[in-house]
Amino acid sequence: MVFANPWPATDSLGRKLPTHEEVGAPRKDRYVAMFYFLWQYQHSKTGPHDITKILAEHPEARQDADHPAWGPPGHYHHFSEPLFGYYRSTDEWVYRKHAEMLADADIDVIVFDCSNNFTYKESYMALCRAFDQAQRDGVDVPKIAFLCRFGPNWPGEVVEIYNDLYGPGLYENLWFHWKGKPLIMAYPENVPDEIQDFFTFRAPMPTYFDGPSRPDHWSWAQVCPQHSFGGTKRHPEQMAVAVAQNAVAGKLSALSHPDAQGRSFHKGKDDTRPDAYQYGFNFEEQWDYALEKDPELIFVTGWNEWVAMRLNAFNGYEAPVVFVDLFDVEHSRDIEPMKGGYGDLYYYQLVSNVRKFKGMEAPDTSGTYSDYRGDTMHRDHPGWGDKLHYIDQQGRNDIIKTAVMHDSEFVRFRVETAAPLTPPEGDSWMLLLIDTDRSRKTGWEGYDLTVDFRSSNYWKLEDNTLELAIEREKFGDTLDFEFKWVDNLNRLGDIMDFYTCGDTAPGGRFNYRFCE
Repeated sequence: MVFANPWPATDSLGRKLPTHEEVGAPRKDRYVAMFYFLWQYQHSKTGPHDITKILAEHPEARQDADHPAWGPPGHYHHFSEPLFGYYRSTDEWVYRKHAEMLADADIDVIVFDCSNNFTYKESYMALCRAFDQAQRDGVDVPKIAFLCRFGPNWPGEVVEIYNDLYGPGLYENLWFHWKGKPLIMAYPENVPDEIQDFFTFRAPMPTYFDGPSRPDHWSWAQVCPQHSFGGTKRHPEQMAVAVAQNAVAGKLSALSHPDAQGRSFHKGKDDTRPDAYQYGFNFEEQWDYALEKDPELIFVTGWNEWVAMRLNAFNGYEAPVVFVDLFDVEHSRDIEPMKGGYGDLYYYQLVSNVRKFKGMEAPDTSGTYSDYRGDTMHRDHPGWGDKLHYIDQQGRNDIIKTAVMHDSEFVRFRVETAAPLTPPEGDSWMLLLIDTDRSRKTGWEGYDLTVDFRSSNYWKLEDNTLELAIEREKFGDTLDFEFKWVDNLNRLGDIMDFYTCGDTAPGGRFNYRFCE
């Protein structure tokens, strides 16, 4: 397995991830669950209808239900564009990306939203295929579980999930166990005895405002201060942390309501600065409270909801256009990176808080580092609607290992790929990026040196290995630097390309760190 836990990173606001010295050793009895959505393109098929783009081009549409920029009533609209495009929930290329990102964040389990009476078998089977392969390639993938409807009257989804996945024993390596059995967030009433005995049941609590009304209740989202669920007052079993809440004055409402609790809401009010959504004030306030209470498991809402149905009323709130669970960049609750907007800020905020909650491994000082095998897979899958089709063939040199050595004259870097390296040509072939002073304030995104086979006087290419040597004087008196390898980027200028192009080792904004 490749363990990302000790890797450093600095986000676009200059916030560094906490270190082992700050958060301590791993706590083996603490877990993080991520609410995960399988419904992209599983219901309405028109679009994509992007609310952010619609209102940017037609601000008057917010007060006009008949404006032609909107999709049809009852159809699903994106609040904005995901980093990986308007993908369908059957795209295994996207699922492989998610597997690595969630593993790098140290997420233990993703919990599928089946609360709306659909189980999305085609989607979760595609995800299981991708996660299973990722696990074989060394990714410590999160395990899976399901959240079913908020009530005991109809157990159909529980029975369906059991018959389709658990009963036949499919992808048992991906099942998340809690208290000795596979976890399911569902009500055990009216479920056949065989299935009752198979799972650990935790009944999902629908409301944001109340604590548990039965001992097996778990929450999925709450307003701050959140209630504790299960366990004891001093040692709760579970709590929820959410990016935002469709709540207004203590009542369930729509996130399109102007007073809903968006990303900037904290201390009982909105932060009205134009860029306040970037800082995750709501998210951080909820994390701070959950860390203080220190439950066994924290349930995070959420990763990739992205779409909501277009309505004109919800729970007493009426307007020409109403979206319940998301609306725009401020009034939405996804962590998965997006194009523009908050970018990947919430991802690293998540990583930071998971480390504070679970602790982390001490960094490896051996000078050898690993990267995931198989992460240069190509993409060829339809997107949302009947016009989008995503093709990505940029993956080529699959970086799997790298090492750093040094003497009095040179710092030497060695990188190994899964197959023989392609011929060295072009501006994006096997670049080594080095942050010599570990400061984002110097260089492009903090990288002071960009080294390739043409800029180094000392390089050697043989089969699947490349070696470079750099004069030690470029690193200062003491060696303490961060670095990464990248191959086949579109350009050095947009760091978000680290997620989508070629291969990067390690992924995203993460770096390896070397120190004497």
